[in-house]
Amino acid sequence: MVETDTSNANDQLAAAHQELRALALQLQEFLNWQGLPDWAPGGIAESRALESEANLSQIDKLLSRRIGIVGLEGAGKSTLINAMFGQSVVPTDADQPGTAIPIFVHATSNTSTAHAIETEEGAIRPCADYDELTSYVLQRHNADNHKQVRHASISLHAPHLPSGLCVVDLPGTAGMSSTLRKSSLASVESVDRVILVVQDRNAGPALELAHDVLSRGIEICAVAINLQMSKLVDPADLQPIPDDEARNHIAATRNHIERSFLNEFPQLQEKCKFFAFHFPSMHSLAISSSANHWLPSHVEEIFRFADWFIVSVSKRAALARLQQATQDFASKLTQLKNRVLTRRKQIDGLLHSDPCMQEQVCQKLAEYEKELRKEWARSDSDGPIRKAQLKAWDDFEPSARLLKADLQELQQTTKEALPDNWWLQNWQLKSEISESINRSLSGSSDRLNKDAMRVVQGFCDTVQKIALEALAAKFSRLPIDLGPLPMMSPRNVSIWEPPLIDPERQSLAEYDSARAIERFLDELAVAEIGITLIQGDQIYERFQAALSREASNTEIELKRRYAALVKIIRGGPSPALEQARQNLSGQLAQLEIIASECTDLLDRLTSLELEEEEHVKCIQAARKQLSDRHDGNSGHISHSPARTQRSSLTSSQGTQIGDRYSIWHWLFQRLYGLLNHRKQ
Repeated sequence: MVETDTSNANDQLAAAHQELRALALQLQEFLNWQGLPDWAPGGIAESRALESEANLSQIDKLLSRRIGIVGLEGAGKSTLINAMFGQSVVPTDADQPGTAIPIFVHATSNTSTAHAIETEEGAIRPCADYDELTSYVLQRHNADNHKQVRHASISLHAPHLPSGLCVVDLPGTAGMSSTLRKSSLASVESVDRVILVVQDRNAGPALELAHDVLSRGIEICAVAINLQMSKLVDPADLQPIPDDEARNHIAATRNHIERSFLNEFPQLQEKCKFFAFHFPSMHSLAISSSANHWLPSHVEEIFRFADWFIVSVSKRAALARLQQATQDFASKLTQLKNRVLTRRKQIDGLLHSDPCMQEQVCQKLAEYEKELRKEWARSDSDGPIRKAQLKAWDDFEPSARLLKADLQELQQTTKEALPDNWWLQNWQLKSEISESINRSLSGSSDRLNKDAMRVVQGFCDTVQKIALEALAAKFSRLPIDLGPLPMMSPRNVSIWEPPLIDPERQSLAEYDSARAIERFLDELAVAEIGITLIQGDQIYERFQAALSREASNTEIELKRRYAALVKIIRGGPSPALEQARQNLSGQLAQLEIIASECTDLLDRLTSLELEEEEHVKCIQAARKQLSDRHDGNSGHISHSPARTQRSSLTSSQGTQIGDRYSIWHWLFQRLYGLLNHRKQ
């Protein structure tokens, strides 16, 4: 099918994108629960979903036209944007760091220009004109963003750019406060890919910025090097250097930056392009009327960047990205189907009591069991189980400290409650004192043991959840469902037994003596001092032993589960194997449906053709007009590297270098003369 209606083709492209996203959502849902039994903890699917979100995010960016321009302060980010749009779109400041906030520049079909800002509170405020916008976006007027502006936006008509394109001028990251630097790096996440700007050969700081960008999962699609104009002209007479020298300088600068980046980030080899040209010499992705037209090598580099940019933001590029993403998606589906077919073949062999298949699956199961034991050992020593143990002690320790405080208070209140001549009192009074002490001790002991039981139960639940996740993960490899682990409750936990006064253990004469209660108070003091809550302390050791016992019981249950699986595998046909085959057949049917829809989508994308976009025709016309004008003035622009002789300048061409270079040359000569005069 060949599509001739541009708007219809664009609609089909957008519809195909949404269809691919819907298929990705179906596959994501399938992968989140693939092979998981009904009793599997939800955490497994959630962790799988987090992994799938990245793939879905990449699909969302396939048709996006939001490109960020990043670089150090003063590298030329705003200058590049103005050169791309062909007018002073974003404010620049040559004397000090420029942009203070992100500026979103939108190319629209509307012929009017609009400026606005968004505050940190989310309020949109239109700006009356360019000057008002400048008061918010430049560091000179809004140092460290003290005006609390989230970003600025500019919408304007640019016929040489596709409608819907958004170029984001991101603040530089050097020479600013830590707060603004953090905000600038965070704003990188608002774009889909970036062009990184480098000032001539200054690669070192740019590499640090590239690391920050890539660490946030943002693609660097190009590195644009802002050449210094002084390198393209002879300082003696401000004439352009020979074209072969210019070509060599451009290539050497570009190659130097490219090597620096690829050595540090090899992953940029495939998708990232490198360009080196003088940004102000470009105008609307063509050549500025004040640029060095007499240097074909420079013209070629500008056109090379322009051609790449036009292609990268075109609908055809989006179609190519969508086709590639769909092909990758189809390949992933094929791999998944083959994996499910392999597992179903294994189950079929087990159902037919194939000894070779039984041995093969048992070997695989032994590997899984070994992995499980290693994971469990790591969890117990330096993993989730160990973390659960530490948390359990943190939860229980306040109760143990409360017991220590109770013993201190009991000693104090008992001594204060005793009459001065308490040892002369009758046996009944001493018995009442003993019973009161025993009641207090028993209450404190019961509370401590109940708290311990509660915390140990929570630890037991955590350990069982870890075990269930491990089992479910292994189940997804060999889907034989034996049901969840039996929920176990810890046995009665006794952490501390109080030293009660027991008249039955002593003779009446000893109990009635003056020293009986006194000796007991001394015992309480020793017991209280002995509660250190560190390794070696009775309470600490008993509590840790209770935790270890529960973890060990769960590990024993996992070993029983492994033995039960081996028995099923070697036992021939069984309901468990029949159910496993049925589950795998269901998975395969789901994948077949998604794969069929994916194939149909890929066929439609392959047959979809897009017409040339209007902005491309506009650029081609501008280049032809420029070429015709140059042919009439000084001959045809040769893009061949054979040109080596110095080009001559007419008086009108001399002004094309720019008045500022003549002024600087004049100032340099005056300063040189003054220095010589002073030496004489």
